Amino acid sequence: MFEPTPSFSADSQTLPPGAAPGSDTPRPKRRVHGRLQRLCELYGACDAMRSLFDTLDRVAGASATVIVLGESGSGKELVANAIHQLSERRQRPFIAVNCGALPETLIESELFGHERGSFTGAARTHRGCFERANGGTLFLDEITEMPVDMQVRLLRVLESGRFSRIGGDAELGADVRVIAASNRDLRAAVASGKLREDLMYRLCVIPVSVPPLRERGDDATLLAEMFLDRLNEDHGTAKTFTADARQAITSYRWPGNVRELKNVIHRAYVLSDAEVEVDTGSEFIAPIAATASPPRPDAVLATKFASASARRSTTPSGRSSWRPCARWTAASRRPRMCSASVSRRCTTACTPTAPPARSTRCRLRLTRFATKFALRHSSGARPKARRQMHVWSNRSGGLECSPPIR
Repeated sequence: MFEPTPSFSADSQTLPPGAAPGSDTPRPKRRVHGRLQRLCELYGACDAMRSLFDTLDRVAGASATVIVLGESGSGKELVANAIHQLSERRQRPFIAVNCGALPETLIESELFGHERGSFTGAARTHRGCFERANGGTLFLDEITEMPVDMQVRLLRVLESGRFSRIGGDAELGADVRVIAASNRDLRAAVASGKLREDLMYRLCVIPVSVPPLRERGDDATLLAEMFLDRLNEDHGTAKTFTADARQAITSYRWPGNVRELKNVIHRAYVLSDAEVEVDTGSEFIAPIAATASPPRPDAVLATKFASASARRSTTPSGRSSWRPCARWTAASRRPRMCSASVSRRCTTACTPTAPPARSTRCRLRLTRFATKFALRHSSGARPKARRQMHVWSNRSGGLECSPPIR
């Protein structure tokens, strides 16, 4: 599988009156590509892919909504494009939208369009995807990533076939076939609240499952040889796989499916000489470093205050510096009264270390740093509590409560 064929533009495709869509373009047929069978841009040789091709032949002729289910990289968009190319709408536009890639604020405008001046930045009238895909097919990839409120409006459009632009009054009709896709279990998405149950039933008119690459037998080896042949043809080389490379391709489970296989073959082609050695890329994946837990707020506060106090530990005059005690800095962001009275010394409950036996009364002096620190981190405290501050006296070597500031 390669990239899908270029989608038609909604502005460039017009049909003369009375002409039936798809009358000029022949319907694609199933072809043989070596040991692989090809339908549009889908390749496969296993029974699961042949059954998928038969299902697509039957589904394409109907106009019912289709939901394509499969793992990431298995080719869901290629399946939707094949349904469009096999249908009678193949001369009309095929518009693909990834619902997970659009932000919630823009997805409504992208799907339904908006009028000029309907919101800030709407300098011109914008035609949405439903309007541009009129007469053709609209592919909604990752439908479970669409916001829930937008799913309500999408359900109404699917039921009535009519919508209105943002900021517009007139209702517009659109003859659009909707094909949705998801790599999730739809019932699990409904249980988790990611998908509305009524929208699930509306989309699952015709469900189509795409088999993963690990369940397709020898298709991995055949697709790898096809990718290598294309690269040799593009670059004028004649590289081949080694026996170990073929064994690695067969034994690997390919969690990324065909997309991963194509990228691995391309990397092996670039890094190899005449014989291509395939590496699944385990050593190219950088180990994820363990995420450190965020520090506690009290620890951050104590660290900031300790670094600032260390810069002011020695003054030019030789006097000792004053700082709040450990209880105030580590336990709370605002100063608070200790359990002891203001006129008494601080006890062991006020600091982790016991104060010395002899201690003098702290002087009524607050340094510029201590005052600014207290006012900055105690704006929500009571004025009386803000005037109370625990200070440390290096000169006396003790812990006491300073008298309140009058």
